[in-house]
Amino acid sequence: MADQNTNPYGTFQIPTITSGASGALPQVAPPIEGNPFSDFAIPEQQLSPLAGQEATFQSRFAHGFGNMPVGLAQTALHAASTVAPSLQQTSDKLDQYVKDREAQYEKTFPGGQAPAFDPASAAGGAAFVAPLSLAAPGLAGEIGTGVASGLGQPESNTQNFGIRKAVDAAEGTLGGVVGGMPGRAAARVISPEASLNPQIQTLMQAGIRPTPGQLAGGFANDIEQLATSAPFAGRAINAARGNTYDQLTVGAANRALSHIGQTLPADLTGRGAVTEMGNRISDGYNAVLPHVIWQSDPHFATGIQIAQQSNHLTPENSAQFQQIMRDALGPRVQAVMPPSGGAPIATMNGQLYKEADSILGRQASNYSSSNDANDRNLGRALQDAQTELRSALSRSNPQYAPQINNLNAAWADAIRVERAAGMQGATGGRISPANLSSAVKATDNSVRDRAFARGTARMQDLSDAAKGVLGPTIPNSATAERLMTSDVLGGAGAVLAGEHVPLHVLLPILGGTGAAGAAYSRPSISALAHAIATRPAAAVPAASLVRRTASPLGAAFGAQLGYQAGP
Repeated sequence: MADQNTNPYGTFQIPTITSGASGALPQVAPPIEGNPFSDFAIPEQQLSPLAGQEATFQSRFAHGFGNMPVGLAQTALHAASTVAPSLQQTSDKLDQYVKDREAQYEKTFPGGQAPAFDPASAAGGAAFVAPLSLAAPGLAGEIGTGVASGLGQPESNTQNFGIRKAVDAAEGTLGGVVGGMPGRAAARVISPEASLNPQIQTLMQAGIRPTPGQLAGGFANDIEQLATSAPFAGRAINAARGNTYDQLTVGAANRALSHIGQTLPADLTGRGAVTEMGNRISDGYNAVLPHVIWQSDPHFATGIQIAQQSNHLTPENSAQFQQIMRDALGPRVQAVMPPSGGAPIATMNGQLYKEADSILGRQASNYSSSNDANDRNLGRALQDAQTELRSALSRSNPQYAPQINNLNAAWADAIRVERAAGMQGATGGRISPANLSSAVKATDNSVRDRAFARGTARMQDLSDAAKGVLGPTIPNSATAERLMTSDVLGGAGAVLAGEHVPLHVLLPILGGTGAAGAAYSRPSISALAHAIATRPAAAVPAASLVRRTASPLGAAFGAQLGYQAGP
C-alpha cells in the first residue's frame, strides 16, 4: 500500500487528445509546469455612461438647484393625480424620470453612492429658494422656506408619498428656523433691541444702568429675577437690581435739578438725595427773592379758584383750604395803588413771599401724606395754589422771569420726587418705579387725570420707562429654592464648624458666587449697559441688512440641510 503521507496525485498528468488515426488511443501529454492561469486577465468593469465626469462642487450644486423644480413638480402631480386620475400616467413618468436622474447622479461618486449629507447640493437648493426667503424675511419667511424646501425634494421611493412629503416639510421647516438663527443673532449683536428701545434710552440719559436681564427683558428678565433667590450668587444679582432703584431716585432728583443746571454728588442716595435736591432748589429761590416783588393778578385769582374746584374738595376741606390761604397771604400782603389808578394791587416783598410760600408748601406736604383721601385732595389743592403763587412771581418780575421759571420747573419735578420718596414702601427714600408712577399720577392736575391717561403727565416718560424696563422685584417663595438655600447655608455652617465639605461641592459655589459678583458689579453693569444700549448710527441699517439677507439665506441653506439630516 502506498504511503498515506505522500501526495497520491504527485504524478498526475492531464491527458490531451492528439491528432492521429481514427480510433487511435489518446496520448499522454507531458506534465504542465507552473500556474496554468498565469496569463488569465480579469476583464475591466464596464465604464458608466458618466465615466470621466466625477462629481464636482459645480455638478453637485447644479444637481441641488435642479432638484427643487423637479421635486415641486413631482409633489404637485402626486397631489393633482389624487383628484384627476388622468394625470396618473404623467405622474408615473415623472417618478421614473426622478429615479433615472438620481441613479445617473449617483454614478458620478466613488462606489456609485452619493453622500447623505452634501453641503454643495444643499447650497444649490438654497439658491433656488433664496428669492422666497429674501422676499419674506423673518420667522414666517423661514417657515415658508422650510416647507418649500421639503416639498421640493424629489422622491425616488414613492411609497407613502404623502407621509414622506409631510416629513420632508417638517424637516425643512426645522432647518429653516434654525438656519435663520445665526443671522438674527448677528443682527442683535450689531444693533441690539435695547439700542432701539426708547425707554432704555430714557433711563440711560437719567444715569440709570439696568442689569442684563432688565435690558433684555422678557424671559431673560424672568430668569434673572428668579436667580435672585439663588444662594450666594443671588445676592450679587439682587444687589445690582436694587442699585437701579437708587439710581432711579438720583436720576429723578437730577431731572428736577437739571432745570437749574445742577446735579447731585454721586455718593448720595435715598433720603439724602431727596433732601439735597430740595435744599438746592430752595437756595436758588433764596438767591433771587431779595430782588423781586410779588404782585397778584387776574391769572392768580383764577388759578386759585381752579385749584380749589379741580381737586374735588369736601365742604370741610374747602373751608380749610380758604383758611390756609388767608393764613399764608393775609398778614403779608400789602395793598398798593397802581400808578395808573384803579383797584389796589396785592403785593409782597421777597422775604414775605418766601414766608407765604413756605407755609403753603408745609401744609401741602402735611395733608398730602395723610391716610385720609379727602385730606390728600386738600394737599394736592394746596400744591396747586403754591404753583400759582410762584407763577405770579415770575409774571411780576419779567427781568428775573427765566431764572424764576427754571426754579419753578425744578420745583414742579421735585414735588413728584418728594411724594414718591414719602410713599409707603419707599424704604429709606429709595424710589421704586411703582412709587414714581403713583406720584406722577397723583400730581396730575388735568381733568380726570387726562394727561396721565395719555402718557403726557410731567415726568411720566421717566416713570413709564422705569416700570417698563426695571419693573418691580418679584417676591420669591418657591419651596425648592428655599430648600436649596437652606442646604447651601447648612453646608457653609459645616465649613465653619470644621466639618469636611467635598471640594467638588465647594468650588462651584465659590466660583458661581465670584462670577456673579464680577458680572453684576457696578463697573460691569455700567460697561455692559453702555455697550448694549449705545451703537453708532450705522449699526441700525447694518443690522437691518443682516436681517434682510444673512438670516433669510441662512434659513434657505438650513432648510436644505434640515431635509438632508432627516431619516
